Amino acid sequence: MSDERACTKQTPPKLDRTSAGEVKPWVKRLQSGQTLNKAYMWRLSTWKPDEPLFLDGLELVAKNSFSEAVSERYKLNDMFDTSRSVSNSQWQTRMEMLSLYSHLKPPVYQKIANVTQGPESHHSIRKNGRELDFSKWFGRPCIIIMGFMLDAPIPVPITVDGVEATQSTGVTFIRWIYPLEQPQ
Repeated sequence: MSDERACTKQTPPKLDRTSAGEVKPWVKRLQSGQTLNKAYMWRLSTWKPDEPLFLDGLELVAKNSFSEAVSERYKLNDMFDTSRSVSNSQWQTRMEMLSLYSHLKPPVYQKIANVTQGPESHHSIRKNGRELDFSKWFGRPCIIIMGFMLDAPIPVPITVDGVEATQSTGVTFIRWIYPLEQPQ
């Protein structure tokens, strides 16, 4: 059976130029990815087991703005470089990026002027990782904690071919969400 849904074709934007004649990016940075709510982000170098996390000591200042922190730490173009192997640090950054994907600044798509070959516009599709994205939580009051544990104990029984796994090696990515009550 054919799909007969009506669709409209978007006309790709024309090449805008600066007063000096340089080609501008297709997507302006201020037009995409802004958060709807106030959000803040802090990074702790370590958080030891059984050590309390005191939220009242975290400052609600501009330098801890979620938008600014995400913009400075994560670059979407870095995620697509598959030309070489990925270090542990890069892997960890990419896992964090999948969690915050809806808030990453889109890449700047720039078409080279006077080039006749190549597409008239650019279209990208995210195929995987949607279930890792915290986007549904950014519209709700909550506390989100992400971190990495080296050689963490296995929290639940796991069996492989009937044999229970008792040792854990490597890095575990921890993601914890604490929903906050909304005032009625």
